[in-house]
Amino acid sequence: MNRSVSILSFAVLSASLLSLAGPAAAATVGYVEAFDTEAAADSWWVFKQEDAGTYYPGYDTSGSDPFIYSTWTTDGVWIWAQDDSSGGAFVGDYAAAGVTEIMFECRTPWPTEIASIRAYIKSGYDSEYHFLNFGTLDDDGWWRLHARMDDADWWSETAGYGALTTNLISDVLEAGVYVTAVDGLTEYTEFDMDNFQLVPEPVALSVLALGAVGMLFHRKR
Repeated sequence: MNRSVSILSFAVLSASLLSLAGPAAAATVGYVEAFDTEAAADSWWVFKQEDAGTYYPGYDTSGSDPFIYSTWTTDGVWIWAQDDSSGGAFVGDYAAAGVTEIMFECRTPWPTEIASIRAYIKSGYDSEYHFLNFGTLDDDGWWRLHARMDDADWWSETAGYGALTTNLISDVLEAGVYVTAVDGLTEYTEFDMDNFQLVPEPVALSVLALGAVGMLFHRKR
């Protein structure tokens, strides 16, 4: 994958969508987007590199706990929230709101078909995308992933690796995930996501105490 080209094409699309959105909302710590309604799911966005198309996420209500998903075959997909997503809960000033991490649950029915899963933000401070790579999932169960703002493995094209600074998280324009498929797929693969949230320090510490970081999270359906 040509990373520079893919990020540039997504940036052009993202800028056009943001121009249609309303005034910036405030980051809301503790708010969990559980995608319990189709309207909530439809407020998020999906961009597929394979056809440069923008879509609403898929919405699965087959079990007791709905979730969003995307399917694709080549390259990667972006699933993200912006001003008009979830009431603007995931954009704005993370520093002032006391956000210490992004937390979400995810799974894939075919783990060997996924090349990488990255959390990301777009910062208005430098107009860049910043990624934290989780690698892959070990099985097809639900996993809870944590992207701490102070993790030294965040990466951007200009700055390289390093924790997200106060300046970078003081103006977050987008937050979401970027997921890539392995090369050579001839049929679609899938990525599912649920319970996306911004975590403040006290909650983060309690989760750490329970040993939930990087832990497999199975849900009964």
